[in-house]
Amino acid sequence: MGFDMLVAEKHYSYLIDCLTATYNNCLPHWKDIRTYLAPRSAYFNNESDNDGRQNDQELVSSNILHVRRTAARGMHTLMSSSSMRWFQFGYDDKQLADFQPVKEWLYNSGEVVRTIISGSNIYNKLEPHYLTQMDYGTSVLMLEDDDADIIRAYSLAFGTFMIGTDAAARVDTLLRMVQLNSYQFVMKFKDKTPAVVKRRYDEGDYKTKYTVYHIIEPNRNYKKGSKLSQDKKWASVWIWKDKLGQKEGFLSIKGYDLKPFMCSRMHVTGDDVWAYGCGSVALSDNKASNLLDKRIYQGISQQVRPTMLADSGLQNAFLSTDANDTVYVNGLLTGANPYRKAFEINPDFRMAVDKVNLLEERVRSAYFVPLLTTMLDIANRPALTAAQTLATQDEKLSMLTPLAESTAFDLHSPMIDFIFQSAWLRGKIAKPPKELEGKPLMVEFISTLAQAQKSKSVANVERFLELVETRVMPVYPDAIDKLNLDETIEEFADSLAISPQNIHADDVTAQIRQARQQAQAEAAQQQKSMMDAERNRTLSQTDTSGENALTSGGNYAA
Repeated sequence: MGFDMLVAEKHYSYLIDCLTATYNNCLPHWKDIRTYLAPRSAYFNNESDNDGRQNDQELVSSNILHVRRTAARGMHTLMSSSSMRWFQFGYDDKQLADFQPVKEWLYNSGEVVRTIISGSNIYNKLEPHYLTQMDYGTSVLMLEDDDADIIRAYSLAFGTFMIGTDAAARVDTLLRMVQLNSYQFVMKFKDKTPAVVKRRYDEGDYKTKYTVYHIIEPNRNYKKGSKLSQDKKWASVWIWKDKLGQKEGFLSIKGYDLKPFMCSRMHVTGDDVWAYGCGSVALSDNKASNLLDKRIYQGISQQVRPTMLADSGLQNAFLSTDANDTVYVNGLLTGANPYRKAFEINPDFRMAVDKVNLLEERVRSAYFVPLLTTMLDIANRPALTAAQTLATQDEKLSMLTPLAESTAFDLHSPMIDFIFQSAWLRGKIAKPPKELEGKPLMVEFISTLAQAQKSKSVANVERFLELVETRVMPVYPDAIDKLNLDETIEEFADSLAISPQNIHADDVTAQIRQARQQAQAEAAQQQKSMMDAERNRTLSQTDTSGENALTSGGNYAA
């Protein structure tokens, strides 16, 4: 079945209405988050960007801005730092993954993907992606093939997209609301540009903006093996909703082989489409902190520049509250007080400041800032020391586990898969060994946060080895035979994210040991041959003409 314009019009009209209804239900709460927590972080209802408006007037303190920045950078450093290997490829079959050709191919393929990520703008877009995810609970990253960088990333501003889920509650539909001026319209859609927009372009009017919808969803008309873009697995349709139902309504109908967007959702309740994040948790505390800060400043102002009462006779007199000024008042020497404070107040600023500090600490905790900064400090220590310390933080680390797992599942894994497929199609990935045919490739995460989650097992193994060495072997030396040290080394290497190039595969290790045993046997045989030769040389040079131990052996024996 081909693309039926009438059916498509009904489908997309219904889809847009459904997604818009869900979006509008959440809008008041999102606007509160933007107003009191995250100014300039979202655009709602087709608001224009770069309009120069001041959006932080409800913020009395900049504390929340520092908290958000620290949280986003902490997530970026701990989960996807550009300065370290934070993922690698592997297989479920441990024996196969330890085969040297397979090991080398996995490592080299990972290096290709890492090089592509480093050479693109992905790292620049991950931090704002994490920030949006923590503020609003939901964020979207789009990837597009790019001739210059292979991959180009776009972190969508919150409020400019809507999402939908499938029957399994997985996000499979994205609707972007994109504002284009006439110049951008013509550059993107060429001859598909509607006449009214083309006229604006010809007149040089680049100020007027038009809202178009970009919808990405599973293609209901997918045709496996087809070369046509519109038959691919994921449909990509651009719509001008104002013209939907007319010929100019559909601006572009194409497709993708792989889902080009990754939607990260932090905390999802039941079958909800939209998630909630740290911003929802911190909102009430930050509102209270702002209000209390405002009251503190008002109290200080009332003490420094108080409201004053003055005698009516001073209405036209010169009055000043500035230092070093002199105010002349009649009757002052007779004891009258024609100019005094209207209110005598003595607020307890210390109690108010303590309460503000408590509220700000709650906001920091809502964004996991204390835990993230602690982990960053620990991660800078030597590997085993860090593992021991992190093992003691196991209960606190569990608080980050849902966030880390959802981010890995919703963002990192599909992102790496998309980049791998793009690299493969461009011939950047070498042909895998024949042993890997039909085997599914796995993405394993070895970031600082992933290592922290494994740290308890590392500390336990280290403690066990120390126990065997110090307590058992002194009284029972044969206990060493019970240990499988090869597997222990592998476990340490995996947990500490040691490069596979630093650890020999099992088959290579066996060859090294066999060669060493053979060399030792040859050396022993050579030593024996030298000793035999030396003994024979000594015997051949012995004087047998006189009486000695050799010639008198019988007499000595007697």
